[in-house]
Amino acid sequence: MSLRAKKVTRISLLALMLSISVVSDNCRMLEKNQNNAPSAPRAMDAVSVTRRAIAIDMHADTTQRMLDEGVDINNRLADGHFDAVRMKEGGLSAQFFSIWVAPDLYGSGGASAIRRADEQIKAVRALAEKHPETWELARSAADIRRISAEGKLAALMGLEGAYAIDERI
Repeated sequence: MSLRAKKVTRISLLALMLSISVVSDNCRMLEKNQNNAPSAPRAMDAVSVTRRAIAIDMHADTTQRMLDEGVDINNRLADGHFDAVRMKEGGLSAQFFSIWVAPDLYGSGGASAIRRADEQIKAVRALAEKHPETWELARSAADIRRISAEGKLAALMGLEGAYAIDERI
């Protein structure tokens, strides 16, 4: 199994465990009727679960599209799978944007790879600056909770691979 496949598998398992935990907790919660007696739990679908929880997408390669194609993910896009409109419709609270350096920049002494990563970081920051009513940068779990409570989307960044830091771990 490749390193990328292992990473995707770990993220998928984490998301699945979180989903199961949220669903099982919500299924155990019983509503009370007018007489304060427990009633049967409501049927839930995925969107109702995400609306009650903080739902975080752990990986989007959208940063490259924002930078290279100039797409504005604040609007519904005609192509692709991700934008702020669909994020809100699906009940997502936060997005980890992948800061990823293409293989053609590997081994170039680091300067090109570092520059590319810096440009992607600037693109995510620019998204939050251009659309402060929709996006805010988050640096902690507390930030995500606060941003979500304000009805906005939290933007986080994850560095994918060490090439973007010239392999200086």
